[in-house]
This record gives sequence, C-alpha cells and structure tokens, in this order.
Amino acid sequence: MTPTRPAGGAPTLLDRLGGAPASEPPITYYEVDLTPQHSVHRLSLPSSRGGTFTASVELAWHVDDPVAFVGGDTGNVSERLLGHVVKEAGRVTRRHPVHRVPTRGALHNGLHSWPVPGLSVTCSVRLKPNEEPPFLPPAAESFAAPPDAAAPFLVDVPHVLIGFDGPLVRLYTRAKEEQATQELAALLAELRHPDAALSGEPLSPGGVHTSPLEGRSNPLDLLRAFAEHPLGADLRRRLNRIEERAVRTATATPFSDSLITTLNALGRRVAVVADNAPSAVWMYLQAHGRLTGLVCGGVHGRAEELTRLMPNPDRLLRALDQLGASPSDAVLVGSSVAELTAANAIGLRFLGYTRSEPHRQRLLRAGCELTTASWAPLIQALPNT
Repeated sequence: MTPTRPAGGAPTLLDRLGGAPASEPPITYYEVDLTPQHSVHRLSLPSSRGGTFTASVELAWHVDDPVAFVGGDTGNVSERLLGHVVKEAGRVTRRHPVHRVPTRGALHNGLHSWPVPGLSVTCSVRLKPNEEPPFLPPAAESFAAPPDAAAPFLVDVPHVLIGFDGPLVRLYTRAKEEQATQELAALLAELRHPDAALSGEPLSPGGVHTSPLEGRSNPLDLLRAFAEHPLGADLRRRLNRIEERAVRTATATPFSDSLITTLNALGRRVAVVADNAPSAVWMYLQAHGRLTGLVCGGVHGRAEELTRLMPNPDRLLRALDQLGASPSDAVLVGSSVAELTAANAIGLRFLGYTRSEPHRQRLLRAGCELTTASWAPLIQALPNT
C-alpha cells in the first residue's frame, strides 16, 4: 500500500528529488518491564499525641496494564508508592495514641487509589510504638520531634546547607567503613619511617589518644587525628580514592533527591557541605543528573588543609559566602556530631538526620534540638507538596 498525500498538499522534498512520497509518521515503541518489583522500607509515622510509630513497609508491584502505565509517564515508581503510603497511612496513625497501634485492616483500608496507573500493587505495613528514649540529664535535654515539626526548619529560611554522608547517601555499610579505616591504618604503617618504628615512636601524633567524635572509629576521625602530621596528605589522597570508589555503589538516602527538588520548588537555595572529597560528592550528584543544577550553592568538600575539617566551620562559612547568606538566614541538615559542633560555632541552626537510635541519642547529648529519621513524612509536611 502506497501512502498518499492529502489533496492540495505541497510537494515533499522526496517528491522534488524524484523519490517516494512522504511516509506515515514514525511509530514510537516503548519497552515496559513486566517483572515483579519489590522494596522494603523503615520509617516513622506520627501518632495523635506527638509520639511516633516505627513502620516497616513492604511494597510489591508489577505492570498489569502497559498502555495505562506508559500513558501515565510515571518515573520514580518506588518513591511515589512509598510517598502514598506515608501520606495515607499517616492519616490513620494520627488518630491513634502511640500505645494503641492501629489494626492492619484500618491501615490497608486507607491505602487506595495508588498514584501510578497500570500497576498492580500489594503493600504490607507493620507498626510498633517507638521506644521511649532513656532519661537524659537536664543540661542535655532535647527532643526528637515528628518530621512535620521539623518542616518549619526548612521553610523559615531561604538557604539550606545539606551534609553528604547521611542526609543524601549512605556512603559505607558498617563493614565497609571499618575496611576503609583499616586501609588507611595500613597505609600509615607502610609509609612510616623505619627508624621511627624501630625506636618505638608512637604512630599517633604526639602519642596522644583521640576519642572518635561519632562514637566509633572511622576514616574521617583518623584524618582529623593526622591533620598536622607529615603523612596527613597521603591519607587524604588515599581516602579520596576510597570515597570515589565507595560512591559508585553507595545507597541513596530514601527521598533525598525529592528533598532537594522540593526545596528548590519552594524557592530555597541549596548547598552541599561535607568532610568528604568534593570529587566523590560531584560523582554522586552527576549520577543523579538533575541534582547538579539544583545545588546552586555549590559543593564545599574536603580541602588539602585538614585542620579545616569539621568541627571547624570553614566549610559552612564558604557555603554561606557563595550563597551570599548569613548564619541567621540558613539551616544545616546534617548527621554527625562534627557537623552539629561546626554549626553551633557560628550560630547556624541544625536539623539532625539519623536512622540509628544510639546515634540520635549522641546527637541529642551534643545539643541537637531536632532530629528526623525519614525525609518522606517531612516532605509531605512541607507546604504545597
């Protein structure tokens, strides 16, 4: 069958060249993955009296209507489904005090009209009350508020500084963090001068014991301990390579991309501050393409001068300077005692992110006023989201 041109239509280029008439418009083909997908999440949901429930969420889905799925032009399926669970399940849990867990039936009845067309979705939500935190001495009293209470921290100021390892990505598992620390320690032993080893000279600078800021040995504390040591530069270069290697397989913090996107939509200017190698941070942002254009305040990572690692506030001051902001105009979202201490040194407000109860308590004892364990409920609580 030969395609025909509508009556009165102008000749095509092929007609003028003696070729065949113009063909029908090209057909677009879509490839749709029909295999079952699965995700597991752990997050907090609010209760009726300021407490929180710990929720274990299991989602499973598959495409059962490819045409509807393609027509919906839906990306980030896992995030959209989990966001729906957080919003709808939160409406149920808000009506219950923390000592009275809602029934599964009540939760599942609230989960309807999934926001992604063409999917068959099953969801399991298990709740338990969050354990009461241990008593803290009056000087260290603080609180861990539900995520909706943390939302004003991010909308009451025009600038948001975000830490890297924790708020945006889990750079290491515990085992890989120990492996990285051991690799640096082995490098120290390898580069140590033989005379120093034979004389029994302590490896640590001045033979002084340094307590880990975060309660456990880690690569950054080792770097801080050797900040003014001749081998400090070698450690920094090796850690740069370790972090660049780690970021390739690191797990993004759930909804961290959405957090940055939402803050930009609300007109907040974002910068990333970190004691990690800037190259590793940029590798992560570039792998999540749209984020590079949203971090308008730049990336302020580890420099050659190791004495400026946090808790020195140098990174924070550089970020504020690029944003043209003062500490009163911004907030730092971080996950470490070092970040908190640096923020306190310049009067910068701090929102702590951690999914570990022991680490949350460590932040609280260090003076953190507010923490959150999940970005999803917080994003839901932001205006116009």
